[in-house]
Amino acid sequence: MKTQRRPPLDHISGMRALLSGWIVLGHYCSFPPQEGVFTLLLGRGYVAVQGFIILSGFITHYAYHDARYDAWPAVLRFYAKRFGAILGSYYLFYALTAAWRVCFDWDGVVAHADSMLLSLVLCQAWLTGVPGRVSVPGGDDNYPNVPAWTLSTLAFSWLLFPLLQSWLRAASGATRLGWLPPLLLCLLLVLAPVPLRLLLHGGMGWATYGCAYHWPPFRVPDFAFGMCVAEALVRTRWGEALGRRAPRLFGRLADAIVPLFLLLVGVAHWPGEDGAAALDAASLPLSRGRRGLSPPTSMRCVTLTDGLPCRVLRPQARGQTARGAVSTSSRSG
Repeated sequence: MKTQRRPPLDHISGMRALLSGWIVLGHYCSFPPQEGVFTLLLGRGYVAVQGFIILSGFITHYAYHDARYDAWPAVLRFYAKRFGAILGSYYLFYALTAAWRVCFDWDGVVAHADSMLLSLVLCQAWLTGVPGRVSVPGGDDNYPNVPAWTLSTLAFSWLLFPLLQSWLRAASGATRLGWLPPLLLCLLLVLAPVPLRLLLHGGMGWATYGCAYHWPPFRVPDFAFGMCVAEALVRTRWGEALGRRAPRLFGRLADAIVPLFLLLVGVAHWPGEDGAAALDAASLPLSRGRRGLSPPTSMRCVTLTDGLPCRVLRPQARGQTARGAVSTSSRSG
């Protein structure tokens, strides 16, 4: 069945450009970060990454909303279109980064041969779910081309898309608000795990964070949430109706969303985030078998416990320095 061509959403391209610039600038921030107006915003590039995953689900379902995947030929055609759009550039940069690693980092190639091989089939992100591995943003689990982990994570959601679309269509039914229960369920699955982890264990370390951030099954709810938003847009056409009745109000509302979103991310404070930079300086080197540097004394820290042979950062009393708040959970590490 030929899918209906829907009108392009030009503002989505602008949002993707904004998120791309955010991630790139965040990666080029100095460490430790210098205090500035945009320090907190750029340091939260993981928000932009999640935005990309949600947008991928939204755009995929918006474009293929009317498709039916009742037979394998239709499923295979979708896979050919979806993966065909990214595999050329993916393998080009895999070859370039692998050649650089072989020439200048042969020891790393030998140490991370499993990631090198899994990257050939877009499966390197699955390593973050292996017990005992410590995965961090920019870590070794995504060798040789570290940023390509997002494609590896999204590949699982793309493989599931025909099944997710069938589930969403069945769950939504024929009513105009049938998309609401699936959307609320996906939103719950997106928002609940981290607070639940903090409530039950009082902290989160690199192993847990890396698994929740990279491991493909944990990002399926983000992708599915984007699909539900697209279903709401197509099913209700509320945006189109509002645009006809109050175009000026609709335009101003749409323009206001982005700066409000950036302001919220750049100002909102989460106490558990204060120890992230200190963890980079202390826990990560020890997890690789080297003595880490003491974190800056101005940093406050939080409990980060994964049962790993690395430093544990605990909450500070008022006036206590971060150096005094750092202990070693296993000296043998």
